[in-house]
Amino acid sequence: MNTKASLRLLSIGEFSAATQLSPKALRLYDEQGILRPASTDSATNYRYYRTDQVATGRLVRTLRDMDVALHDIGEFISVDPARGEALLRHFARASEQRYARQRRAFQSALSLLRQTLPSPAAPIFRRQRHATTVAVHAYSAQRATFIERFHAESNMLKQAVARAGLAALDEPACSLVDALSDEDSRVDLLLPIDPVTDGTMVTRLLPEANCAVLNMPLRNGYLTDLSAALDALFDWLEKQSRVAIEAPTAMLHVGNEGWQAEVSWAFAPESLIER
Repeated sequence: MNTKASLRLLSIGEFSAATQLSPKALRLYDEQGILRPASTDSATNYRYYRTDQVATGRLVRTLRDMDVALHDIGEFISVDPARGEALLRHFARASEQRYARQRRAFQSALSLLRQTLPSPAAPIFRRQRHATTVAVHAYSAQRATFIERFHAESNMLKQAVARAGLAALDEPACSLVDALSDEDSRVDLLLPIDPVTDGTMVTRLLPEANCAVLNMPLRNGYLTDLSAALDALFDWLEKQSRVAIEAPTAMLHVGNEGWQAEVSWAFAPESLIER
């Protein structure tokens, strides 16, 4: 192998032709610290690249074709190949989930444009909630990582309750204080406990109330299904002339067929509705 030839410096124009990255893009990647030139002429500010950087440049181009964000590309090219392959597979799975969510949202958008409301995949029923004391843990979550965060925060809350010497009476549910989005949204985790507390836990009394409830699978963990459930519950409350009195809650668990959700929405008694 001719080592001297392999380390020949290429002008930015030659490197652009070899990698199919425009000079403008190469300047940006230099400024972002993603793909630095091997040297820069201090007098002319011309950039020069080694021939052994061509493969890296082509990788950057391919990742951009996959719509990988610039701040993520830097991680791809800075790790060893095994770690890079794991990151790539994770990105591919996330892309597949995003595409599926977009397809499902597309179908919902068609229904909304045609003013045809789809029937919920599962029946909605009414259930009475007894007055319950719950331990409360507030945290922030984004739509993309909501299920993973719910699982992790639930385990942490159950451990905190156990350390306080309290008895958990059921599995935790999350109160969707803010609408889930790609930004941080507030979620209150609610864990029913024995009403006797030692003062170290943040607690709340949920009053007795009637709730509209819907049980449904989250196919492949897609939160589009959760949004559809909330839409169906709100429409049901409207048809029943009921007024919601709290944020909706969701209890998530893994069953034989994957993630399942029980979504409920407490509503006011009929006497509280203005006529």
